[in-house]
Amino acid sequence: FCTFLRTEGTKEKDIFNFGKVWLFILFAIWVTTSLSGMASGVTSALAALTLASFVASAVFIAVSFNRDERTENAAAVFKRLRDKYGENLDIARGLFVVTCAPILLIYFCFSITNQLIRKTRIFPCSEPVGDSNDIFTTRTRRQIEQMKTWDRVRVYTFAVYWGIFFMVMQVLVAK
Repeated sequence: FCTFLRTEGTKEKDIFNFGKVWLFILFAIWVTTSLSGMASGVTSALAALTLASFVASAVFIAVSFNRDERTENAAAVFKRLRDKYGENLDIARGLFVVTCAPILLIYFCFSITNQLIRKTRIFPCSEPVGDSNDIFTTRTRRQIEQMKTWDRVRVYTFAVYWGIFFMVMQVLVAK
């Protein structure tokens, strides 16, 4: 039953196995609550459980590995995802655009504020300014440059499809 937990000891496989166990447990809880017929409050309880599981997983991974190992593991996971799903990542990017656009704009405002504070040198303990001519921090500029490499027409098309899907599901669930 648990043969997928056995690994050859690589860190990347350990992370994927942890994810598999987490998804299996979440699926088992969902099936159990669905079969028991407890329809009232199940959705909100599962949403809270999922959010709590994500937070617990992040804390577990943060405590289990040091910073270099986390960076190495994240790079390996993203490389594997890019190799395996390459062209289909635009679907996930479209979902990101639909769900996180307001949060992204707020993030950009915080980055601009952070850069302005660094330029004025109000706080002597703040980090040095990366590029004095840029309104964004160096990290945000790298993220923007990464987003500029996306096939924006395809990503925005999938974002529209996601929006249509959300609206249709909202109408269907309301009935």
